[in-house]
Amino acid sequence: MGELEVRLDIDSLLEDTVHSVETEFGRLDMIRRVPGVAGYDQLRRDATFKSIGGCKMQVASLNHLIAMKRASDRRKDRLMAMEYIVLADEIRRAEFEDENG
Repeated sequence: MGELEVRLDIDSLLEDTVHSVETEFGRLDMIRRVPGVAGYDQLRRDATFKSIGGCKMQVASLNHLIAMKRASDRRKDRLMAMEYIVLADEIRRAEFEDENG
């Protein structure tokens, strides 16, 4: 299994709601409070495991990502929510076609 090296500033982690770091694989956002989701337990329960750069990670469900983007109510997040909705519709359509021939 690979490793993801990230340097963290503990003081900013404790103060900021969202903390972003750049990694060799791209930006990683760490969120202390999750808007749009009842809590971490719900987020974790519906997450899926993905291998990213050789590291196995839990990734929030697409429905939770949509809810979080809508709840943050920033322009860039509203735009991203619309993209996620289109993606979710395409995934559901493909799954329906796979199941029904």
